[in-house]
Amino acid sequence: MFRILRVVPKNHLSYLVGRLSRLPFPRRLRRPLFACFARRFGVNLSEASRALDEYPSLYDFFVRDLRRGCRPISEGVVSPVDAVISEFGRIDDGRMLQVKNKYFSVAQLLQAESLSCRYADGYFITFYLAPGDYHHIHSPVDGVITEACYVPGKLWPVNTWSVRNIDGLFTVNERVITVIDSSSYGQVCVVKVGATNVGSIRLAYDPEICSNTNPFSLRAKHVFRRYYQPSIPAARGARLGTFCLGSTVILLFEAGFFSPGEHLRNVPVKMGERINAA
Repeated sequence: MFRILRVVPKNHLSYLVGRLSRLPFPRRLRRPLFACFARRFGVNLSEASRALDEYPSLYDFFVRDLRRGCRPISEGVVSPVDAVISEFGRIDDGRMLQVKNKYFSVAQLLQAESLSCRYADGYFITFYLAPGDYHHIHSPVDGVITEACYVPGKLWPVNTWSVRNIDGLFTVNERVITVIDSSSYGQVCVVKVGATNVGSIRLAYDPEICSNTNPFSLRAKHVFRRYYQPSIPAARGARLGTFCLGSTVILLFEAGFFSPGEHLRNVPVKMGERINAA
């Protein structure tokens, strides 16, 4: 499996899939095609804000909005996405757990030593989004956005096989980072990790920063970081960005500001659901 995936041009393939996903379907084909996709990946169509034949393309269906009121926003720290929490724990000696007996570096994940130092002895939570999940990403806390960063990389899958077998998977893949300062929970980092066939990661507050741009362009080869002065308000539950297809979000918290609910490992959570201990 590794040898096959290593030689597949994952970034170029993903860029092509992203472009193809935006091609419009004839209206008469939309309902049967999207209904088939929904059955295959377990999409809850009752939550969609529009009828199936109102989504022009596969991309539009992937990034569908939900009906108003589907995701009430709880108190405390809330899940930024609909997902399964695959890992959480302490950041120990600058490292985070990827899977049992496999770790990766916070500094490599964030591509900024000064930023990674803020999270020494703090907590991390890793969320895995399946293809059928709601694909928008929201703020886990009340605060202000002070910084955003695009980090180029590969586009390996982020499924169970890859997490178990690809060393430093989340530091190898392309990613987009949002830094939020919160008066109640310190500095919180929201890392959005790309994956094979993720057509794009786009930010709601800064459309100039996005992933999976043309892989032949110079922009796809360099870290791009932006600081916001003045900072951008981000209420708890406010939209930060969007995935096309599924992928992974990692939250990082400073020491002393956050303790996760121990019941959350390997269980589904919904965007807006409280994830910190009461």
